[in-house]
Amino acid sequence: MTIIENFDLNDHLTDCEIITETYPRWEDESIVFKKKQLSDELTLFLFESGQAALEIGKNETGCAELEFLWTEEVAKTFDNINYINALELFAVVSREGVAII
Repeated sequence: MTIIENFDLNDHLTDCEIITETYPRWEDESIVFKKKQLSDELTLFLFESGQAALEIGKNETGCAELEFLWTEEVAKTFDNINYINALELFAVVSREGVAII
């Protein structure tokens, strides 16, 4: 998936803190992101690259995840997440290059 040029994670999801996770097997490798719990079954991840992921229904067998680019339209949609329906949400993220994992 394309990475957004000049994307600044500090400018987005300003109510969330930046998280940096490192991997024990690779000391030099880390991932930088913000995480927002939208509901019990819905979690949004926004990465420093401008990519985003929506995790749906995490349980002991796994979860579904949608990956997409964090465009202006997507940002506005998540700013209004309490006022839109699921169909509108999935329509917006599907236009931004969804990969389902």
